Amino acid sequence: MTISFHTKSCPDIQSSQIIMLQGDSNYTIIYLNNGKKIVNSNTLKVYEKKLSAEGFLRVHRAYLVNPIFMSSFDMDKKSVLMKNGMKAEVSRRKTAILKGFMKSESYFNFCQSK
Repeated sequence: MTISFHTKSCPDIQSSQIIMLQGDSNYTIIYLNNGKKIVNSNTLKVYEKKLSAEGFLRVHRAYLVNPIFMSSFDMDKKSVLMKNGMKAEVSRRKTAILKGFMKSESYFNFCQSK
């Protein structure tokens, strides 16, 4: 899936390039696998609607992560470590869901298919 930002300064990006998105009030910071980050004036909820079909997971009110780039899940610190070294907080309510997802065969199949 391609995400358009409708600006000349920001090119369209593929969802497979996105490591995670971080919500900051009415802005979203999009972290890409090439090390760049894009700040956009849409809320995280807008991107959640677009990217949930691509397998992205809302792990916290401030984070939406791409499971392809998840490296590990720290239950004690309630955070997900991404393959590039970044961390995303995981809310208490999403902890059990994420733990189950990472142990499931669907997570393994999802990562193998991408």
